[in-house]
Parts: sequence; structure tokens; C-alpha cells
Amino acid sequence: MISRVDRRPSWLQFAAWAACGAGAALILLAAFAFGPLAIVPAGLFAGIALLLGGANVSAVGAAAGVGAWGFVLGWLNRDGPGVVCTAPDGGMHCTEEWAPWPFWLLGAVLVLIPMILFRYLRRRMHRGPAA
Repeated sequence: MISRVDRRPSWLQFAAWAACGAGAALILLAAFAFGPLAIVPAGLFAGIALLLGGANVSAVGAAAGVGAWGFVLGWLNRDGPGVVCTAPDGGMHCTEEWAPWPFWLLGAVLVLIPMILFRYLRRRMHRGPAA
């Protein structure tokens, strides 16, 4: 007999859903550039998540995957805000970058809230319904 604890959603399921959410966000954000390349990995991670236990409370991990792109955008703008110039191969290349902090803050919120929610729901499942 499987105990109640064994049927709880795992952090591995959460991570698989997070990878699926990150792929789905890439599909939407870069629909014409990189989006088609992300369809297969996002589908694979969704399949892995479903095989690991289905669409249970671990599916909130998809929101954490979307939030991970905030960290990527923050890293890409790490030298901002303002004009940032580099000298690759003897030439000069200047780009306008935004401040990275809003991206990092948004990424932290969109990653931490689903993790806290998942932990809360997982503990609640372990305790069972309130009497």
C-alpha cells in the first residue's frame, strides 16, 4: 500500500514544470526567432512532468520557469542602465541597456512565490484536510 507521503508531489516534478514554463515563455516571447526551437524541449519537459506524477500542485512550477527569464534579462542588462560600449576585434560597439534590478526583482518574485506556494500546498497535502 502506498502511503500518503509517497503520493506527494516532488520537487523534481516542480522542476520539470518549471522547465516547461520556461520553454513556454520562450515560445511566446520569441515566437518568430527562437520560439519554434523551444517547442520540442518544452513538450519533452511537460511529458516528463506528466510521467512523474501528472498535473498536480507541482504545476505551479511553470510560473517559476517563466520567472527565470527575469534573471536572464537582468544578466543581459547587467552593465546598464545607459549606453554601454565594448571594443570587440578592435572596433567599437555601443548598445543601450536597461537597469538590471527590475528584471532581477521580477524574476525573484516570480520564482519565489511559486516555490513558497508549492511548499505550502505540499505540506497541506501531507497533513490532510482540516478536521
